[in-house]
Amino acid sequence: MVTKRMSVILLGGASSTYDYNGIGRPRKRGFEGLFVATQFWTSDRLWLMGRIGATADAPVFFDLEVDNEDEQNYYWDPGLIIGTGYELWRKKKFALDIQSKLHYGYANVLEGKKTGLAFNVGIGFNWY
Repeated sequence: MVTKRMSVILLGGASSTYDYNGIGRPRKRGFEGLFVATQFWTSDRLWLMGRIGATADAPVFFDLEVDNEDEQNYYWDPGLIIGTGYELWRKKKFALDIQSKLHYGYANVLEGKKTGLAFNVGIGFNWY
């Protein structure tokens, strides 16, 4: 926490999967990333968040048949995330919240520039 209403997250992640039917066999790929973020509480329980960093188009960790070199590549390019959340429960330095995030990024893959947009809703367990 930088102030009572603002925090900085030095390293945060994002991950979604999608069906890929490009080079080789049909498979899953990851739309992922690593980001720095700032989070601002507009009220006692409602917060807004912005992240900027690197988006990756990458093989999913659970694909055990990745043997083609093209399938193993990670493609890193810029990305950003905006989001909001509402704290449902808080005790001392811990909180449980419901949150939504919109992740935008692109990657220059073998076929050219691939743009991704993912909307996620989740439950967060936070330690301040």
